[in-house]
Amino acid sequence: MIKINKDWGLESDEICVTLFKLRKGKDKKGRQVAGYYPNFKAALIAMVDKEIQNLESLEYMCRKLDSLKSQISKIQALSPKSTGVKKKKKG
Repeated sequence: MIKINKDWGLESDEICVTLFKLRKGKDKKGRQVAGYYPNFKAALIAMVDKEIQNLESLEYMCRKLDSLKSQISKIQALSPKSTGVKKKKKG
């Protein structure tokens, strides 16, 4: 699993990317499925949408978005090999 931050994680297989909300006591691994997506970009967009859904303060929302963008940039810098994600074979 790719841990994005203390609240979110991603996992992929040949079918989809799964977004997890990390929590204690939800399953044996401490995570709850937040959705299934066709690619990492869609999963990360969904994560941002879920994070800002309940934010009340515009200033806090801007800080949260900046933080999430920074975390996404760090993930994009990782190669598929270092994240443990297998590349699909063409053909």
